[in-house]
Amino acid sequence: MFLSRVHRHVEEGVVKTTALALGLNRSVSVAVALLAMGWTSLMAQTPSTPESRHRVMTIYAASRSPRPHHMPNYGGITFLGRDRSNDGGVVRANTLMAPEEARQAFDQAMQAMSRRGGPNLKKAAKKLDKALEIYPEFAAAWNLRGTVHAAKAQSEKARTAFRTSIRHDPEAVSGHWSLALLEIREKNWREAAFSTTRLLEIEPTDPAVRFYHGLVCYYRGYWSAAQLHLAQVVDGPHSEAFPLGRFFLANSLAEQGQFQQASHQFQQFLARADHRVLSRDLRRRIQSRLSEWTEQGLLSSR
Repeated sequence: MFLSRVHRHVEEGVVKTTALALGLNRSVSVAVALLAMGWTSLMAQTPSTPESRHRVMTIYAASRSPRPHHMPNYGGITFLGRDRSNDGGVVRANTLMAPEEARQAFDQAMQAMSRRGGPNLKKAAKKLDKALEIYPEFAAAWNLRGTVHAAKAQSEKARTAFRTSIRHDPEAVSGHWSLALLEIREKNWREAAFSTTRLLEIEPTDPAVRFYHGLVCYYRGYWSAAQLHLAQVVDGPHSEAFPLGRFFLANSLAEQGQFQQASHQFQQFLARADHRVLSRDLRRRIQSRLSEWTEQGLLSSR
């Protein structure tokens, strides 16, 4: 089957990058990794939008892709630090309620994670444990603690920390993002759907949220839902930042027997995607599939 062959190549890293436009503040470049199946990430800097006040504080990825000099990759961990807020420069009320000593410990943990020579996970964990001992409801600290656990491949501990962060600040998107990315990385599609659905409720116009939700719908076999969300991404103003959106949209259409529309999206993907997301082998396989559709009379001669 075409998809099983292609997905094997995706898992092997043939699709090198997933560029995600997040509508961040103008001064911020962000790395968002599609952690499922070992995919890597491409940094994207995009204009500010009214809907983008709440964003991810920390994002981690196994990545070999190019990145801006101010977004270094340390030991396979891409770490984005903001101010004491964890949501796009907006200081959350939960953070403002933290005692000064807890905020200082949190800041020291941030510094340990963004150290030039590589993240000091041990120091970061120690400082975060101190912050949480002082202020157990510190949502941003719980989220960063989960990131440290994830960096150590401690998935269950990371999951618990992210859920605790969400419990203490349900409207902050960072915890939902972190949990969604963790579940996607581990192919827990049903659990990932809960997080991406919640993100859609908080930020319905965010193209990155819609891309991830469409991706999750696709892997759950909800083709029409995947088509709906991915079509909004590829038809939107930031479509070029989501090259894989067209690939998954094409496959969603094909699964529903809409071969003409699927062919169009595949052709768009072939024309627009660069070598970081489109290998020669993947291009050959897509072209072969389109030829098969033509031979089978599934495509019109127009």
